[in-house]
Amino acid sequence: VEYVGNIAFMVGQMAERTRAREYITWLMQQRVGPVFIDVSERSDATVVEVPRELTGILKGTTLRDLEYETDTFCFLEGDVDNSDRVLIFGHLKGRKQAEKKVRDLIRVRPRQLPTENSWERGRHDKVVKAEVRINPVVAEVLEPERLMAIQQACGAKVTQNGSDSVTVQGYEQQVNVAKKQVHEYIYNLKVEEEFVIPQDIPFHTLLAKSSDGRPSVLEDVRNQTRVRVKVSPPDKKIMLGGLFSTVANARRQLQAFLGSFVTHNVHLERSQLEKIGGLGKKEFPKLQNFRHLSAAQINKELCSLILSGSPEAVEEARNCVDDYFRKQGWAEPKSEVYALKHQGKGAARHAGDSESPFAGRRAAEIIQLTDDDSAFILGRGGKTKHKIAKVSGAQLELHEHNNTVEVIGSDMDRRRARKYIDLVRAQRVGPVHVNEAHDDGDLTMIDVPNDCVGFVTGTQGNFLRTCEEEWGTLMFFCDYQGPGGGASGIERLAIFGSRAGRTGAELKVMAAIETKRPGFFTRNAQDACSTEEWGRDTLPLGPDELSFALGKDGSTRKKLARASGCILEYVGMVAFMSGNIGARKRARDYLGWLMKQRTGTVYVDVEGGGGGARGAAARRAD
Repeated sequence: VEYVGNIAFMVGQMAERTRAREYITWLMQQRVGPVFIDVSERSDATVVEVPRELTGILKGTTLRDLEYETDTFCFLEGDVDNSDRVLIFGHLKGRKQAEKKVRDLIRVRPRQLPTENSWERGRHDKVVKAEVRINPVVAEVLEPERLMAIQQACGAKVTQNGSDSVTVQGYEQQVNVAKKQVHEYIYNLKVEEEFVIPQDIPFHTLLAKSSDGRPSVLEDVRNQTRVRVKVSPPDKKIMLGGLFSTVANARRQLQAFLGSFVTHNVHLERSQLEKIGGLGKKEFPKLQNFRHLSAAQINKELCSLILSGSPEAVEEARNCVDDYFRKQGWAEPKSEVYALKHQGKGAARHAGDSESPFAGRRAAEIIQLTDDDSAFILGRGGKTKHKIAKVSGAQLELHEHNNTVEVIGSDMDRRRARKYIDLVRAQRVGPVHVNEAHDDGDLTMIDVPNDCVGFVTGTQGNFLRTCEEEWGTLMFFCDYQGPGGGASGIERLAIFGSRAGRTGAELKVMAAIETKRPGFFTRNAQDACSTEEWGRDTLPLGPDELSFALGKDGSTRKKLARASGCILEYVGMVAFMSGNIGARKRARDYLGWLMKQRTGTVYVDVEGGGGGARGAAARRAD
């Protein structure tokens, strides 16, 4: 059977052509009304009796899937909503397989919905629960009556959970059938939702036609998907309307276009800034893909040209810049390339929503590396990559086949990951330069005497690597270019990470330095308590007290730190306690009781700490 234009061509033996003509005729009749077939004398038909209340199981995609799996032609005889017979046409083997599948569907359908007690025996009856994720746009147009109809037809409990999901609960096979029908229902819903353009993408990027008259990106998407589009340039809004499956397809295509955007950061000499700026204003508007160039700007502070947009537009602009460099006799500029995938969860929203879904979105950037950088970023056994991911909070995927690293996370997570990657790359070829611009609230600098650098670093860097792993930090010696940097006889150690991680690593390094240079940090240390919410307390100890407070292999110190929730480290003969006020107070109490226990009996009033419910809660927490 083949359709040539509006004509069906059927080629084969006479009996085969007759069957094909009949099947097509019945299919056309079914479009406009019920179809009844006398199959009593047919050799190509099988009839399966189905209780009327169960025909809903076989509606929609269920029969289509069954036909595909068994190479048969099936339909419900008569009125599909009240039919009691499934007619199966095809070869004997396929009909038997289809009949078995239909009977299995009917047999496993429970007589009643599973109750809460069903979960207790769920292991035996295979009671399962599944969720169909939805968005607020779909949630607003879902009809409870339709969900109830699916529930009654399939025997599984179908419940809408606000604007997040639809839960399907029941016996395993019925849940699978119900999920299919819920999906089919959702895909055919009529919806209207707003496509949100990221703030860093100009609105005209999706609307502008090319200089040679080619349609805009939005027009291409509309022509391919048949989605209904409303554009409001003053409000910078794009509304997509139609069946949910159509709208979702259009949204995916728009997101794929934005997700392909790349950025070239071209390094310039300060003397080149003015000429390159004039080049951009004069030549870039003439580019064929200028409409898809979302940014072309000079950063005077960093002496760089930033080109962002679609790969074709950025490549065309970059070629223009490179040609100008060659004409001027300048050396080819260095550059970094990365891609920001503008595809966050919830990239479309309902027209009534005010909050932008791109706030705090997770996105991805792709950074181009060299062969050597790629191996250095990976590290031995992938440790460096995992360390950068842990400290930054971003997810890193290193693609060694094309020397790129994909950074996935929030805006701040990606920014920190980029910074750490740049610093690690710089560490490979020479001294690392760190200045105040590197501090995003994640940097601590510590002075290390020159004669202690090797001791702090350890054999092959083992001590620093141990600190990094224990406290989730990134540490390296650097050429600090800031206030007080470059003091004689002092090296600067940079510690990146969370506040608690940086504090723990800093105290560990201080303890190592104090071992090599006694008194470097503790010469004037006294018993002191900070009044800050997050601060540092000190408590000098005697020689006998220190060994007792340390314990074998530091076990006692670790025990006190875990129990109090405080960062506790012994720097020389002084106990340093860092953390919030409550943690520091507990650490001081526990350490004091431990010292008393050395020489006598200790009694602790655990009923103190205030009366009433608040005091009781504090004692329970302690």
